[in-house]
Amino acid sequence: MRCVGVAFAAGVSPHLNRYVTPTTQGSRSGAIIAQAWATLLSVGDAGYAKMASETDGLMKRVAACVAAIPELDLLVKPDAAITPIVAAPGSGVDIYGVASFLEQKGWNMFTGQHPAVMSVCLGENHLRVLDDW
Repeated sequence: MRCVGVAFAAGVSPHLNRYVTPTTQGSRSGAIIAQAWATLLSVGDAGYAKMASETDGLMKRVAACVAAIPELDLLVKPDAAITPIVAAPGSGVDIYGVASFLEQKGWNMFTGQHPAVMSVCLGENHLRVLDDW
């Protein structure tokens, strides 16, 4: 399968008007898929299923923690390892300030805008440290 982006570099060169890539990921390296494949080979189906179940449990725990704080809301009900958190309407909470505070405590929070949001990307390491969050 090849994906073609027409006029990808329009204006850069008259000879470079199409971008052809062997995958839908474009020019990204294959490192992420190689890591996923190596993980699956290393831990097997059962190990991978266990990790997926544990990550799902973590996500539900984070969602419950957020629900217990009236000033915070989930942007959406998470169904994967990324949990987006926003300030509850009318709470006056600066979600970027909360993210900065958590980053000072060693947490890597992703932020976005429109709406202001911080997200936690959960992984296997969070099994040991989520209670400190």
